[in-house]
Amino acid sequence: MLSKLLHEDLTFNYLTNISLKYNFILFDNPKTGSTSLKTALHDVELGRLVKYFDDGAHPPVFGSPFVKPFQLSWEYFNKILRSTSFVKFCVVRNPYTRALSCFNSNLRPNNKQRDFFYKRYKLDQGYEVSFKEYLTYLYNDREKYINPHSAHWAIQSDLLLFDKINYDYVFKFEEFDKIIDVINKNIFKRDIIEHKHLGAITKANERLHDFYDADSVELVQKIYQKDFDNFDYSLTLEL
Repeated sequence: MLSKLLHEDLTFNYLTNISLKYNFILFDNPKTGSTSLKTALHDVELGRLVKYFDDGAHPPVFGSPFVKPFQLSWEYFNKILRSTSFVKFCVVRNPYTRALSCFNSNLRPNNKQRDFFYKRYKLDQGYEVSFKEYLTYLYNDREKYINPHSAHWAIQSDLLLFDKINYDYVFKFEEFDKIIDVINKNIFKRDIIEHKHLGAITKANERLHDFYDADSVELVQKIYQKDFDNFDYSLTLEL
């Protein structure tokens, strides 16, 4: 059972996307192709109205085309959460590539997540954080409150409330094309979403050996141990 405190929690509302039109709930997980997926789902949800929607894939809570938990009674939200008529799904990613993707994309200059990270850890804006330093900060801070910024590097199991939500599908980023096939077949009952991967690509999988050493591998294993266990990713990373 979810805590009622989540009903008006900003992060939970930001990441929870409810379609009463198509009977699904997407629990968003940053750095797992969510820009591509939400863009496609927005297009379907809005239909012809999509041409008037210009808030991008990640609009603020109050500007989303999807219904948010706070807009429903807590009792009704829990009812659809338990209902077999609503498809509940999320996307997860290998912790090694997700951590590196977060580092390469979110710590770029003029990025809101970078500003939050530097402010949180009292870093000078001109200082270049190394990948190992980045992971060390996360390791020392891993039990802290999750907000829309820190969600990008949060433990996926915690972010997705994996021990509390009975998901119908836990998709893997590494099989993104299969996600589209399943959604088309089991939610929309037709091929309505095209196979295209939008948004910025950090190519983290191709750059693992440029950033990882034995220490950084160990840090990722410690930070994201629950994700390795829950989502069946191998702890082994050959260097």
